[in-house]
Amino acid sequence: MTLWIIIALLVSLGSTYYGWASLRRGMPNKVVTFVLGIVTCLAITMALAARGEVRGACPLMDVGELFLFIAWSLSLFFVLTGGTYRVSLLGLFTSPTIALFLGIVLVPGLLTENPPKAQVLDPWKESHAATSILAFGGLGLGALASLMFLILDKRLKLGAPDWISMKLPPVNTLISSVSRLLTGGVVILTIGIIAGIISSLESGLVHLVAAGAVWVAYCVLLIWYKWKGMPPRSFALWTMGLFIISCVIFMFI
Repeated sequence: MTLWIIIALLVSLGSTYYGWASLRRGMPNKVVTFVLGIVTCLAITMALAARGEVRGACPLMDVGELFLFIAWSLSLFFVLTGGTYRVSLLGLFTSPTIALFLGIVLVPGLLTENPPKAQVLDPWKESHAATSILAFGGLGLGALASLMFLILDKRLKLGAPDWISMKLPPVNTLISSVSRLLTGGVVILTIGIIAGIISSLESGLVHLVAAGAVWVAYCVLLIWYKWKGMPPRSFALWTMGLFIISCVIFMFI
């Protein structure tokens, strides 16, 4: 399993270098970026499959597995939606974030050695755990798109556009992508919460409550932005803040 994590880490680092180096010369090749994203996603998938075999269940039992799963969901969402939302340059921020999470996974002690194998499986509980973390792929990409928006917005307001801001997508495209990514993440999280409610979550009730609280927070944010006219900059800041808070919450429960 460790080998697959290292491969994914190296590919994501290589993708980061390729993206930023290419941006200096022109624009990264979308095909190359897409292929690197697929390889990263496949390598993380193999690592999760190996860990799941050891666990005998969805590998979401310790901090290392949590970060591994979030890295996978980020890579999967980017492969599926990066081009769709016309923000292919989102890979410039996604790849280093995935590399950071994979680096954290490799910190000694975060992945439990010789974990006990599950004897009984609850399909609904497994679905709740997997879809809840998968939703973080959309929410995380939304946070990264928000970061791109804030960088571009700041540079434009200063009247000092540089080579980076000149190549980023328009602010309207970015903020629209944030809204769509968050909406997709919330839809998947809704499915996860429903699965959790159906399941007998005696030992996972805290996770279900936490997922519900995150769901409510993002729903309020989307409603506030779409129907109450929240300023785009505030929307981007709240998107980033909620994602960071959500990650911290799930690290300690």
